[in-house]
Amino acid sequence: MSKINSKLLACILSLSLLTGCAHFTKHDTNPIPPTNRLIVFTSHKSEVYAPIIKEFELRTGISVEVQAGGTTEMLGKIKNGEEADVMFGGDIQNYTYYNDYIEPYVASESSSLDFRYLEHHDSYTFFSQLPLVFIYNNKLVNNQRAPQKWSDFCDKSWKGKISFADPHTSGTSISILNAFMTLNDPTYIDKFYQQLDGHVASGSGDVIREISTGTRLIGITLEETAKKAMLTDTNITMVYPDYLFVISDGSFLVKNAKNAENAKKFIDFTISKDAQQFLSSTMYRRSVRQDINQLTALTDLADYQNLVPWSNFRQEEILQLWDISTKINK
Repeated sequence: MSKINSKLLACILSLSLLTGCAHFTKHDTNPIPPTNRLIVFTSHKSEVYAPIIKEFELRTGISVEVQAGGTTEMLGKIKNGEEADVMFGGDIQNYTYYNDYIEPYVASESSSLDFRYLEHHDSYTFFSQLPLVFIYNNKLVNNQRAPQKWSDFCDKSWKGKISFADPHTSGTSISILNAFMTLNDPTYIDKFYQQLDGHVASGSGDVIREISTGTRLIGITLEETAKKAMLTDTNITMVYPDYLFVISDGSFLVKNAKNAENAKKFIDFTISKDAQQFLSSTMYRRSVRQDINQLTALTDLADYQNLVPWSNFRQEEILQLWDISTKINK
C-alpha cells in the first residue's frame, strides 16, 4: 500500500472513531415494548457505548438513560442499590465478586459465540477481547531498547520514566497489577510502584498523553487504546509482550431490574452480528463471535503461544497491596 493510501486510510478510520459516524449495515425494527425505558450503567468510553446505544434506540424505540464511570464505581453503585437495568463494560473478572446482584440470563445469540466465552454464559455475556500491550515514545526510545518483557518494567534504567494510572480510578491498571502478580508474586506490586518514582497518572487516558509528549517514556495499555492513538500520533509505538494477557469485558442483567425485558434486548444486541462487526471494524476491538473476521491489523491470538490465564487475585487484595506500597514508599 502506498504512503498516500496509508495516510488516507488512517484519516478515514480516525474520523470514524472520533465522530461515531460509522454505520451499521441494516435496521431491524422491532415493536416498541410496553415500557420504552432502560437504564444502562457503563464503564466504556463514550466512543464505544454511544454508537452502540444510539443504534439500539433507533432499532427498538427504547429510550436509554446512561450513567458512565469507572468499573469499580459503577459496580459499587449497583451494590448500593442505585437503580440500574444493565451493567455494560468492565473486566468480567470483577463481575464474579458481584454475583448477588446479577440476574442470570442467556443471550439469544449465545450459540454464535466462540466456545471460550460460554463458560459463564448464564451469569454474564461477553462483549469483546482486549489484550494488554506495551507502548513507548519512539522519538525518545530506540526500538532495540524498548520494553519487550514484563520484567523490563522493573529495570532500574526505567525508574521515573513509566506512565501508569491510579488503580483506584482505572480498571486497566487493576488488570496490569494482576498481570504482574500472576507472573511473579504479590511483592512485585511494591517493586513496580518504586519504579514509578512517586508519579501516578490520574486516569488511563493520561498514559497515552504522557508518553506522546515525552513526559514519560513507556507504559502498558489496551491494544485498542494503542491502535487508536497510533492512527493520529506518530510518536507512539506498540509492542506485544512476552506473555500476553487478554481482558474480556461484557455485560449483565441487574437483579430485580425494573426494565428487565428491555435489558435483555440490549444484551442481545451487544453480541448481535451487526454490533460485533461494528466494534471489530471501527474500534480495534476483538469480537467474541465465531463468525466475525477481525482486522488484519491485529495479531491473530490463535497464533500467540504465550497466552496467560489470569490468577484469582481479588480486586480488593490488589488495591490493598497497592495502598501499602504507596504508604511505605512516601
